[in-house]
Amino acid sequence: MNNIDSNNHLCIMLQAALADIPLPGCGAIEKETDKQPLSLSAVTQAGTLLNYGEEQIAQLHADLHCLYAHSLARFPQPQEVSEKLTAAMRLHRQIPEQEGILWQRLCEQAEKHGFDDKDQLTDCLVGWLSSTSLTLTYSDVVCP
Repeated sequence: MNNIDSNNHLCIMLQAALADIPLPGCGAIEKETDKQPLSLSAVTQAGTLLNYGEEQIAQLHADLHCLYAHSLARFPQPQEVSEKLTAAMRLHRQIPEQEGILWQRLCEQAEKHGFDDKDQLTDCLVGWLSSTSLTLTYSDVVCP
């Protein structure tokens, strides 16, 4: 199986693993943290299902923003590269360690298909978190 087929296979596994997981109720739940309200969002819900605490969810938001909000320039500054690597390494360490339901379901699906590359599974989950967050942020869907 080539790399593109492998990535497509991972995406299919991820969708199957996440399809039947009920997300926590959404709404206008806000908490005051450093005088900035944090709204319950797709990333916050996913963070909860990853077994993250409040501080870890805030870091998850920051890490995804660091990785996906801005692409690197053609000749990036070393600090920019370092920040992205730090965020990616933190996600690769924390997601499996927390053993949340999203991670467990993805691992179960991977095991069924004989796939055991945890780093690639983490990459797939991080990409899904980013794309889901962007999709829901810009959609017309309003939670009741």
